[in-house]
Amino acid sequence: MNRPESSKFVPGLPADDDIDTQTNSSNDNSIKIYDGVADCPVNDSDTFKNVKIRAKDLAIQKVQQKIADYVYGFWKDRYLTLPDDEVLSIASEICTITDVKYNFIDSDDNTLIRATVLAQIDDNDVMNYIIQFFKERNELKVQNETLRKENEDLKHQMNKTEIEFYDAFYLCLAIDREGVINIFNKAIKLKPNCSLLYLLRGIAYGYNYDNKDKAIQDFDKAIEINPNFAEAYYNRGSVCHYGIQKDSDSQDFDKAIKLNPNSAMAYSFRGNAYLYSVHRERAIDDFTKAIELYPDYDNAYNGRAFTYEALKQYEQAVQDFNKLIELKPNEAMYYNNRGNFYYYLGQYEQAIQDFNKAIQLEPIHAYLASKSDEHEKSEQAIKYLDKYIELNPNNYTAYFIRGSIYSASNVNQYEKAIQDFNKAIELYPNLTYAYIIRGNCYKELDQYEKAIQDYSKVIELAPDFVDEYDNRGICYQVLNQYEKAIQDYSKAIELLPNYLLFYINRGHCYQALGDEAKAQADFAKAKKN
Repeated sequence: MNRPESSKFVPGLPADDDIDTQTNSSNDNSIKIYDGVADCPVNDSDTFKNVKIRAKDLAIQKVQQKIADYVYGFWKDRYLTLPDDEVLSIASEICTITDVKYNFIDSDDNTLIRATVLAQIDDNDVMNYIIQFFKERNELKVQNETLRKENEDLKHQMNKTEIEFYDAFYLCLAIDREGVINIFNKAIKLKPNCSLLYLLRGIAYGYNYDNKDKAIQDFDKAIEINPNFAEAYYNRGSVCHYGIQKDSDSQDFDKAIKLNPNSAMAYSFRGNAYLYSVHRERAIDDFTKAIELYPDYDNAYNGRAFTYEALKQYEQAVQDFNKLIELKPNEAMYYNNRGNFYYYLGQYEQAIQDFNKAIQLEPIHAYLASKSDEHEKSEQAIKYLDKYIELNPNNYTAYFIRGSIYSASNVNQYEKAIQDFNKAIELYPNLTYAYIIRGNCYKELDQYEKAIQDYSKVIELAPDFVDEYDNRGICYQVLNQYEKAIQDYSKAIELLPNYLLFYINRGHCYQALGDEAKAQADFAKAKKN
C-alpha cells in the first residue's frame, strides 16, 4: 500500500506498551512480513490516545486482511478451500504483530495520525493450523456420525416398540376380537376422554373390514380429542380407502406423516393403500421409507414384495422375501410366496424347494404347489389338505385353500370348490375372498345370478374392490341387464380410471342400448388409455 508523501515520523508518539516490538532476525524463508497502514483525523473533542487506538485497530484489520489473502492462496495451492470468515479467523490467530509506529500528517484541512503496523506469520504455523483444522473437522465428523447413528437407533427402537405393540394387539384380536371390544367398551365408560381407547377400539372394529362405520366413528372421536394423534389418522385412512385413486384419498395418511415423519407404520399403511391403486410406484417409495425407519419391519418388506409382483418385478420381490426369511426363517408363508415368484421367473427348481420347505413347516400351505401346471402336484396338495381337514374340521382356512385349488385352471372342479367355499363361509361369514372365488366358480358354471350375489357381498364387505364391480358388470351384461352393468363399469372406472377394458365393456353395453355416441366415446377413451 502506497503511503502519502507528506507523512513524517513524530518522536512524541511512541509505540504502545502492549505491542511486542521485538523484531525477528531469522532468515528462515518460512517467515512472511506484512504491513498495515491507517489514517485517522484528530478532532477537537478527541485525545491523541483515542485517535491512536482507532488508527491502530484499522491498521491491524488491514494487515490481517493481507495475511488472510495469503492464507487463502496457501490453502488453494493445496486444493483446499475455506469460507472467508474462517480465513480471517485463521489470520488473526497465526499472525504476530511485531511493531506499531505513529506519524502526524499535517494538512490545511485537519491533522491525521497514521498508524503503521508490522506483522509476521510463519508458514509452518499455517501448515500446523491446516493439520489441526482437519483433525478437529474429522473429530467433528465422527461426533456427528455418532449422533446420527444414535438418532437412527432411537428411531429404530421407537418404531420397533410401536410395531411390536400393534402386532401383539392384532394377535389379541385374532384370538378374541369381541372380548377385546367389550373390554374397551367398559374402559371408555370409565375414561370417556381417552383418545387411545377410541383408537384401539376403532382398530378392533376395523379388523377384517366388517365394522367399518364403527371403526371410523372411533377414529373420528380419537382425533376430536387429540387432533395431533398421528396413529388415528393413518388407521382411519386404511379403513376409509382400501386403495388411493385420487389425491384426496391420501389426506389422512399425509396428515399422519406430517405429524410424525418418523413413523414407519404411517408410511407402510399409506404404501398398502397405494398398492391397491394405479400409483404403485408410490407404494414402493413408502415401503422403502418405512424400511429405512425400521430395517426389520416385516410388513413393509412384505408389502413392497407384493407391489413388485403387481409391477411384474419378480427379482426384486424375491430379494424382499429373502430378507423376510432371514428375519423369520420358520414362517411357512414366506417360503410359499417366494416360491410363487421363482415360479413366475421360470426358476422351477427353486420354486419346488420353497414349496417343499413351506409344506415341511406347515402342511396347511401345501396349496401353493398348485401354482404348477402339473395336475399331479395339485392332487398332492389336496391330499395334504384332506388329511388336515380330517384333523381340523373347523378350520375355515383349510376349506378356503382346498377350494382355491379345486377352482384353479389346471383342476377346474368348480362344484367341489363351491362346496369348500360354502363350508369356509359357514365357519367365517365375512371371508371376503371366499365370496370372490366362489363367485368366479359360479360364473364359470354360467350361474350368473349366484355369481352376482357373491360379488355383491364382496362389494358390501370391501366397497373399494374394483375387480368385483367389473365381474358383476360382466354377469349383468351376459344377462342383458345393461343399465346395471353400466353402473358397475362406471364404478370400476371411478376406482381405476386408466384400465381400458372397463371402457370397452361399458361401450358395448351402450351399443346394446342403442346409445352409439356414448359407446364411441368409451371406445375412444380405451384407445387413449
